[in-house]
Amino acid sequence: MRHGLQYGRWGLVAVTTALTIFACADPGGNLIGRRDLVVSLDADGDAWRRDTAPWDPGVVTPSDLPTPPDATPRDDGPSWDPGGTSDPGDAADPGIHQDPGAVDPGQDPGKDSDTGGTTPQVEWVTNQDYLPLLLQRLDDARTSIRVAHLSFGTGATPDRILGALTRAAGRGVSVRVLLESDVDTNPARIQELVSGGVSAKLDGDKRSLHVKAVVVDDRHVLVGSTNWTFASMRYNNEANWAFDDPALGTLFRQWIDGIWDQPGSLRILPEGPYGTVTPIGGGQYLERAGPVIDRATRRVWVTMYQMGWDANTSSTVHRIVTKLANAVGRGIDVRVILEDSDWNDTLDQANREAALELEARGIDVRFDTEETTTHSKMVVADDTVVLYSGNWVYSGLESNHEAGAAVASTSLANQAATYFLGIWNSSPATW
Repeated sequence: MRHGLQYGRWGLVAVTTALTIFACADPGGNLIGRRDLVVSLDADGDAWRRDTAPWDPGVVTPSDLPTPPDATPRDDGPSWDPGGTSDPGDAADPGIHQDPGAVDPGQDPGKDSDTGGTTPQVEWVTNQDYLPLLLQRLDDARTSIRVAHLSFGTGATPDRILGALTRAAGRGVSVRVLLESDVDTNPARIQELVSGGVSAKLDGDKRSLHVKAVVVDDRHVLVGSTNWTFASMRYNNEANWAFDDPALGTLFRQWIDGIWDQPGSLRILPEGPYGTVTPIGGGQYLERAGPVIDRATRRVWVTMYQMGWDANTSSTVHRIVTKLANAVGRGIDVRVILEDSDWNDTLDQANREAALELEARGIDVRFDTEETTTHSKMVVADDTVVLYSGNWVYSGLESNHEAGAAVASTSLANQAATYFLGIWNSSPATW
């Protein structure tokens, strides 16, 4: 079991208000013909097993993929998501969550007539703060819950989410849950949800559902990197946005419903304006996050679980790296933290290949410790923070169902910077 770092109130949990949940496995690059490694516990919670299972990158044939400019299919590396670890449900997880204390909402009190007169309320939610916030939102739901998630694990901790969803359905809340079809635990979870009165199904086979999103009452949104698994919610370094805003709640709810109705179609999100928030949908990462990096004048700090280097100059990954290198050329402090796994050698190799390219371009790179899973996908550029569900690999940037947002806020950027430095200072300076 890998233990993530904990930073007190900086580890906030991703809040989702409109109860819509997407469960997606963490597909890496173009995974046609590849298999996903699923790590789970035996039913008694004692022995680990690692099973290989067919993995669908969200594409049936290469022709269904968005064609890269060079028309050459690319494999951007491994696809395994550490959030897929099952919950043993033993004494280590008594089913009682610790209260992390008061949450700093990180709200911007400004006004914006385009969002009904007020700027959306935004919270920075990381690590162990995710679960209590999620459960609170689900228990408070009155009209609707929408969920799109990669992975809904087993054990006492995920069972609490299952109970909250079925209780909501029992009191008349419209609950709809969409999960990725190629995660081992998801089919059984769908059966349990349906038995509990929830409208639930697996996504189609045309496109991978890798997003982690929840919308409650068309108002509360929780979106980011945290999967519904024991490891993801208890130990990993994860980062999420929690929005409290009717316009954003309706937007993300409609986005989830669109995937529910047409899972094979890539869904984008309009730019807004939504106050300080710029939503990012599937295939929109470079369009929305790229200008944030380009405008930076002081810092660009990145945490990324998985990065697949692509030497093709027209690829999205290559273009992002070029933007980082250009920032270095402007004299900006550019740093990248990548995941260092104690069990996934394939992931390590891909990340190290990417790190060598970053380092060659003058970018300072560190790997987290092997004892820590850093699964967040975060960019802090000056006073703007970008959180997204997708990794820096072809499928995560181009073809999966993914979502997130860029938020411009000095207070939230300071929180994210503190979170980043907590991981950076604990990571080896050499690798």
